[in-house]
Amino acid sequence: MNPSNLHHLRPITEELSYRPALEYFNQIRNLEDPVWLDSGLDSKVALASSGRFDILSAEPLERLSFDPNTTTGSTPLEPLRDSLCSLASVESNEDIPFCGGLIGYLSYEANHKSYGLPRKGTGRSNSTVCMGLYAWAIVLDHLKDRALLVIHPDCPPELQLRVKSCLADSATPADAASEPKSFELSAPFRASQSQSQYLARVGRVIDYLGAGDCYQVNLAQHFSAPYAGDSAEAYLQLRELTPNPHGAYLGFAERKILSMSPERFVQVQNNQIQTWPIKGTAPRSSNPAEDAQLARQLMDSEKNRAENLMIVDLMRNDLSTCCKPGSIRVPGLYELYSFPTVHHLVSRITGELAEAQDSVSVLEHCFPGGSITGAPKRRSMQIIAELEQQDRGVYCGCIGYLSCCGSMDTNIAIRTLEADGETIHAWGGGGIVMDSDPGAEYQETLDKIQPLLKELERNLSLTALAQVIA
Repeated sequence: MNPSNLHHLRPITEELSYRPALEYFNQIRNLEDPVWLDSGLDSKVALASSGRFDILSAEPLERLSFDPNTTTGSTPLEPLRDSLCSLASVESNEDIPFCGGLIGYLSYEANHKSYGLPRKGTGRSNSTVCMGLYAWAIVLDHLKDRALLVIHPDCPPELQLRVKSCLADSATPADAASEPKSFELSAPFRASQSQSQYLARVGRVIDYLGAGDCYQVNLAQHFSAPYAGDSAEAYLQLRELTPNPHGAYLGFAERKILSMSPERFVQVQNNQIQTWPIKGTAPRSSNPAEDAQLARQLMDSEKNRAENLMIVDLMRNDLSTCCKPGSIRVPGLYELYSFPTVHHLVSRITGELAEAQDSVSVLEHCFPGGSITGAPKRRSMQIIAELEQQDRGVYCGCIGYLSCCGSMDTNIAIRTLEADGETIHAWGGGGIVMDSDPGAEYQETLDKIQPLLKELERNLSLTALAQVIA
């Protein structure tokens, strides 16, 4: 049953001063399990290319950590429904996207069982779904220049008092006695495979394409580096470099997630569904004329437009399994979106949620997103499982929220790093088609992720220089 058909309570709301999300994050970052779903909005980014809302919270009522591939529920993600049901349904309000519910991530492998795929067991966690059940949130609305403290009616009174005390104007950042640590790599990022190995795997994908197995396969490579310090500092550093409309920081105890994603996966609001797949990438240039030329070349590229259309058709098919017949539309095709380090081609697909479907159903039917698998999805995922040497983890999964009002918003976890306290992991990938040039595909993976890696390595260079001077 759709949540909109139920009688709802109203969340408790309190006006806050409208100020940068970073200031609020600094007040809650030392609480347990802080989360920040980041619009990327700051003084250098126009609202038109950013998200409308920032959502921040901490101290969840419970934590979910499980692998749907090993659960025995009626559906793979039934634990998410069970957790959401522990909070009362709250009425929908387009100005309050999150009014209590789940915030966290699904790893790329979370739905492997549905596709008949095994996990490699080389990931950094046995759990492929990690979420917290949050009963309050700070919601910043950048369209209306408004900030709200949103409290679910079931939020325990003692938690409400702690939150309000933490956010009082006179309050210092949470647990201020423990100053934030710096973040430093102790060695540069290293790829887990050589360039020649990656090119050979691209060649193997092209063989599969030529044999008619599929039309497109997304192939990724993995990088890692040892580090010490506070991963939140790394996130803030990357955010300064390249703010994005679907970024996120998840400060879970077992691992930290730093996502600079420009791509929405699926949004559900008032039973309306949107997905915004990205397919087609070009680097930015500091020279305006050259930058404009790169953008034009991307928009005019038949190869990139064909790849984009393949994924649009795939996502239309996925949405048809949970949308009302005849409701699916494509209001935007091959639209150019320019971000600080890359240009992208983005398409937009919409639909209306069918009866007896909910946000969890959408994830079960559509996850993982087609823009990071290839087409057809099942065969592409089989080839990815064969050629990639380890589980992707959060990379190419999704990060976001499922609210007690029935709404949901998630990203595709690209440009996303995972930190476990000792090692920080990163990935770069791209879609391979029949006429792909292996060298160009290798370079595209670097164009996407290298700016982030180099930014974090800048700390390493400064540290080494200081040691030399000393």
